[in-house]
Amino acid sequence: VISPQGMPSWDEFAGGVRSVLDQVRRDYAGQNVLLVSSGGPISTAVGHVLGTTPETTIELNLRIRNSALTEFVFTPKRHMLLTFNTLPHLEGKEHAEWITSA
Repeated sequence: VISPQGMPSWDEFAGGVRSVLDQVRRDYAGQNVLLVSSGGPISTAVGHVLGTTPETTIELNLRIRNSALTEFVFTPKRHMLLTFNTLPHLEGKEHAEWITSA
């Protein structure tokens, strides 16, 4: 149910994220896929894969650094987390001040 403010409920939002993960697993087996998103869907995907509570998922969202990478591995039956919140493109002292959180 969409709230009067036009925002989906938690269950709708999380269901949409799960649907995308399922679609990637189903339609792109064996391929690399790049999804670009904000922290909410990223933390929701991580929370789904790890089986966290909504409260823990929100805490994950608050820890995501701007431009961080999160990687998943998909098999025909499951999603797995490979990396979370990494910044390999900002390694090195010259980029230290570029690292920020939302």
